[in-house]
Amino acid sequence: MREEGINQIKESIRKNEPFTLDTNKLIELAEYGGEGYSVLKSLASCKYFVLSDKVVQEVDAIFYRGSFGKKTTTYLGNFIKEYKRRARAQGIAGTSNQGMVAKLAPYVELLPRKLVMDVMINLPDSFYNKIRVNPKDDILFENEKDALNKKIMERFNLLLREHRIDKLIINKEKSEYYKKALELKHDVLVMVENLRRGDLKTFETYLQAYGRKSFENDVKIVADAIAKNITVKSGDCDVVWLENFYSISRRAS
Repeated sequence: MREEGINQIKESIRKNEPFTLDTNKLIELAEYGGEGYSVLKSLASCKYFVLSDKVVQEVDAIFYRGSFGKKTTTYLGNFIKEYKRRARAQGIAGTSNQGMVAKLAPYVELLPRKLVMDVMINLPDSFYNKIRVNPKDDILFENEKDALNKKIMERFNLLLREHRIDKLIINKEKSEYYKKALELKHDVLVMVENLRRGDLKTFETYLQAYGRKSFENDVKIVADAIAKNITVKSGDCDVVWLENFYSISRRAS
């Protein structure tokens, strides 16, 4: 985490407005060391800071499994212990959010990572399915790669229409989405380039596993935050865009 990110969280604490962080941000703070741990302690005692139930479960699991280095694990363990003590004293209880989960779930297919995964791996006419017959064919690879940007945008526009938010999303949001989608496309292409010249079985197994990534936790985190009326501060594009699409959909009401 950069100093800019630390300062943004400090500013959120000073605003005295409800907000939350996802697990990745908490891990980054713990890994940052001294100042990061100081911010974690401030968060634990800040009455406006509320964690989603899912994040509490994830941080607990990290602590008990020792998933990270000793110092990071200790920082997170101390933080979550103090947070839960304050949450109990403050009467912050779990909120039933199954209705919100159901509202958010349809937007998963619009998330940049999911859309790129589908265009590149999961759909019948995906990039992966086109080149899997002969992944070492450079001409085929380049031709299919060149068609990806158009396919990504076409699918995005199709899904916007299907979800009836194509008239609600603004051009700036479209540009930001497209930029993120192209970054994710590049990441997958780098992975494919590294895999396609090796063992074909490994190539197929790895890509198929990547394409099955679940977004269930992201939906639960955002649903919990909305149910508790708190703002999610996240560096995870899936969480950010799930919240964005929910907000966009409400512009019609």
